[in-house]
Amino acid sequence: MTTLTTKSRFASVIIDAAASELDRIFSYEIPENLDLQVGSRVIVPFGRANRRIEGYVIGFSDSVDIPYDKVKQISLTLDDTPVFTPQLLELAKFMQEKYFSALSVCLACVIPVGIKMRNFLTKTKQALTAGIVLPKTPLQKKVFEYVSEYPKSFAEVVRAKTGVSSAVISSMIKNGALAAEDVTVRRVAESPNLNLCEPLALNPEQQNAFDFILEKIQKGDTKPTLIYGVTGSGKTEIYLQLIQRVISQGKTAIMLVPEISLTPQTVDIFTKRFGGRVAVTHSRLSAGERFDRWDMARRGEVSVIIGPRSAVFAPFTRIGIIIIDEEHENSYKSEHSPKYHAKEIAEFVAAQHGAQLVLGSATPSLETFFDVKNAKLDCVILKERINKTMPEIFVEDMRRELIEGNRSIFSRALYDAIKDTLSRREQVILFLNRRGHSTFVSCRNCGYVMSCDDCSVNYTYHQYENLLMCHYCGKVARILENCPACGSRYIKYFGIGTEKVQEETAKFFPKAATLRMDADTTSRKNSHEDILSAFRRREADILIGTQMIAKGLDYPNVTLVGVMCADISLNNGDFRSSETTFRLLTQVAGRAGRASAPGKVFIQTYFPEHYAVEFSKNHDYDGFYEHEISVRRSMNYPPFTKIFGIMFVGADEKNLIVLLYRLSQIMTAYNKNNMFGLIGPSPAAISKIKNNYRHKLIVKSEDEDKLRAFVLFCVGKLKETENTSNVEIFLTPNPLNTQ
Repeated sequence: MTTLTTKSRFASVIIDAAASELDRIFSYEIPENLDLQVGSRVIVPFGRANRRIEGYVIGFSDSVDIPYDKVKQISLTLDDTPVFTPQLLELAKFMQEKYFSALSVCLACVIPVGIKMRNFLTKTKQALTAGIVLPKTPLQKKVFEYVSEYPKSFAEVVRAKTGVSSAVISSMIKNGALAAEDVTVRRVAESPNLNLCEPLALNPEQQNAFDFILEKIQKGDTKPTLIYGVTGSGKTEIYLQLIQRVISQGKTAIMLVPEISLTPQTVDIFTKRFGGRVAVTHSRLSAGERFDRWDMARRGEVSVIIGPRSAVFAPFTRIGIIIIDEEHENSYKSEHSPKYHAKEIAEFVAAQHGAQLVLGSATPSLETFFDVKNAKLDCVILKERINKTMPEIFVEDMRRELIEGNRSIFSRALYDAIKDTLSRREQVILFLNRRGHSTFVSCRNCGYVMSCDDCSVNYTYHQYENLLMCHYCGKVARILENCPACGSRYIKYFGIGTEKVQEETAKFFPKAATLRMDADTTSRKNSHEDILSAFRRREADILIGTQMIAKGLDYPNVTLVGVMCADISLNNGDFRSSETTFRLLTQVAGRAGRASAPGKVFIQTYFPEHYAVEFSKNHDYDGFYEHEISVRRSMNYPPFTKIFGIMFVGADEKNLIVLLYRLSQIMTAYNKNNMFGLIGPSPAAISKIKNNYRHKLIVKSEDEDKLRAFVLFCVGKLKETENTSNVEIFLTPNPLNTQ
């Protein structure tokens, strides 16, 4: 860590403000009594009013380029230990460059939520020990005797055990009968008596993968490795044993999993293997709990961090391995500035520390597998499940069901399979990647569809609350008895969501207990854990849910999975829709038959001949990859080209469109060698959210560096000639969704 020397008089400070005009270094004088380090948070006077604002020290200097009498002095430092290691500071600068964000925003991204001055989250409690003065009253004597027997007890515990008031405790501290000290309290569940599990025996495929990666770690080979293994092939055990080896070398490990895979089952596996050496972080924890886990990593109290994409910023100093499970997941890409991808961050961090980066998936992203084919990644393959049996998959043509008179949401074959499964007292998972009761509400007389006034999307009907809801802005509306367009009473609900599936399941299988897991049922803390734990305890026969249940679940009694409508993700208009569909079908199918009982999967679709459905039926990722990569090649889409998304957002749609077309003209004029392809301008798939219109332009090129430079140059030219103050411009390299 770089420490202030006596010669350094000034600190280089980045102000905690997202405004682009403030994204620069400000110089402040360092008071003589203040000890600073690079990475410290400070409070400084800022602006004409000298308002107190938080900032980050990123360096020191002996001189400034402004008059000395204009230089202000740092007010105070906020931490006893810098919040940024030199590596994290270097990472933030990398993010600033790559994702077009203010450095202060990038710095704030790599520290936990809630650490800022107005909400600093270190929690302390008063611990009591017996003092040197004898107690004077019976109550004081009672307290004195308890603390003598149980020293270092927290004051609140002493009050509860002895029945005394806070005033008695305070009086004893004041007269010397008790000694008190403030101690830091971690908001982390303790597991000191946990019986740690021993590693499991590896089968030959697992052992080969483990040996291959371990040899790379020992040689210092930092070329990333993909573990390409079918669902249920035992990738997690390989991760655990690799992490154990890294810890034994005195190094640390980061384990990234998608947020929806952070089930109690996953957490339990890691805590039972590593005990108090592992910290788990995720968005369902309070800000204080997340801070504690980050602080434990910063102080070297833990060796392993497991969590979603933000866990990649763990403040470890000696990282030996970074693992990204389900590496294909879109949740690894942030939708908020800075719009980073955890895989890109992990590559940078692994290079900093000379660590091994391991990616794992049963359905690798096309880009990742393309890199394997082109020798940019090493690859180890797990072809077989631990139980040696893949589930049998059946595709149900819902067009034929309709023609033959079946108007229910269940195909006849799926209905029979559910009935048989329940009769054997086995469990069922029903998957539909859409929450709510009905997709939209429409008038059968005139065709009017009820939609949100503020967003260009239809309302979704939620039966439980008996209201219409916009899933983009959260606006709700009451149910109308008459059509607002024609006045008729023929208002009907169309389409299905998970709530509707639960309702229909109860009607067809009234004796079966059901649970539903979607964004509506998991909004409160611990709701994920409560639902999944209840299902594991077999308190329900059928679990109905969205993609939350498509991965990370390993329940031995689940032998049947039903995909209610495979077409939802197939028809979203994005060039990755086939890949998304194949992946979801493969992942959710992997929940069935993971123990000794064989599994069955029924995929209901109106497009059974689509190649994504056919390849998933045959568990054929390689076949899907070869077909899809040929489509991408013919369309010149990633991985054969890089894409850059430009989104203009504003309340004045006409002005927004004019500006975006002007940018298109600038790009066409400077695209002299036709190196760049332009798609659009056009409205975004959701063209209006919260009364703001959204229009987009996509730019493509094989050269990523030239593409970035071209976009920035042209946007700069637009700002030189046009007033863009009323439009927000969002630049997204390699967006996951082009809609």
